[in-house]
Amino acid sequence: DIHFSVMENNRSSLPRQIGRVPAALDADFHGDNTKICYTTDSVLFFFLEQTLPVLYTNQSFDREQKEEIQFKVIAYDCQLTCRDPKNPVNATITVVLTIKDGQASPGSHLANVYATDPDEEKEGLHYAISGAVRTPKQSYALSDSPISMNAKTGELTANDALHEASYSFTVTVTDGVGHVDSANVIISVVAYSQQFELLFDAPYDFIKRNQRNIVR
Repeated sequence: DIHFSVMENNRSSLPRQIGRVPAALDADFHGDNTKICYTTDSVLFFFLEQTLPVLYTNQSFDREQKEEIQFKVIAYDCQLTCRDPKNPVNATITVVLTIKDGQASPGSHLANVYATDPDEEKEGLHYAISGAVRTPKQSYALSDSPISMNAKTGELTANDALHEASYSFTVTVTDGVGHVDSANVIISVVAYSQQFELLFDAPYDFIKRNQRNIVR
C-alpha cells in the first residue's frame, strides 16, 4: 500500500496534488517509461498526464465525514503490446489517503483583542481571560482552557483542537494603575459542511462598496 495525507477543507487552487506513486516497470522491459499509463478506480482522483505517476484531485475532504479513503491505482501498457498470457497487462496498487484534522490546532491564531488608553503606559496594557471558558456542553477552568491569551499582545490562540460548536468567555484589560475594562468574546467553530460561497457577476470594486448590503 501507498500512504498519503491531506488537510481537510483544503481551499487551494485546483487541481490539488496528492503525491507521486512509485513508477511501474514495463513488462516488456522497455526503457521508455512513457509506454506505461496510469489511472485510478475512483472518480475523485486522476493523473493530469497519463504517463506521469503524479496523483491529483479536484475535491476538498471533510474529516468528519470520512477519515480515510482507499482506492486503487492501475498501471497498464499504453500500447497494449504486452501479450504474455502468464503476466497480466495491468498492475494495481492500493492507495490509502488520510484526511488530517483542519480545525484549529495547538498554537493556531484565533483572534486579536485590542485596547487603547489615552494615557501613556510605560509597561503597556495587560490582557487576560477572566473566569471560565464556556461551551454548550461544559465549562473549562483557566488551567484547562483550550484557549489562551497573550498578556502583552492580546492574541488569542488555541491550546488544543477546537471541537465544540462555540466558546464564550470574558477578557479583561488592565492599565498600569489598576483600571480594568472587560468585553465578552464568542468564538464560533464552523464545520466545512456549514460554509458557503457567494459568487457575484459584478466588478470587485462594486462588491467592495456594497458589501454591507449583502445579506445571506
